[in-house]
Amino acid sequence: MDRQSSAGTGDRRTEQYYHTCCAAGTGVLWGNVYPTVLGYARRFDRLRESLVGLSGVCGGIGEIVGEVALGLLGKWMHFHGKDGAVIGGLLIYIAACYMAYLNTPA
Repeated sequence: MDRQSSAGTGDRRTEQYYHTCCAAGTGVLWGNVYPTVLGYARRFDRLRESLVGLSGVCGGIGEIVGEVALGLLGKWMHFHGKDGAVIGGLLIYIAACYMAYLNTPA
């Protein structure tokens, strides 16, 4: 028997697949497109190559901090569920993508 989602539009696996595809699509933006844009921005002149590397380092540090935070929240998530951590991570990710958009040169 399939469990219906809270919206009643499909099963849980379909929703998880949809969210995974959306996260993968935005991950392509953050991991591939943004450093390339920095590398081709003429406005930064000699700093272009340095900014590409720095963006990769900052992304790696962000991944490590996020994993450590989820590890520390493990006990809390066990009792209260994962919804709060997932929504918090989503909001932080949206804010990071918006800040990357604001910092992208014209």
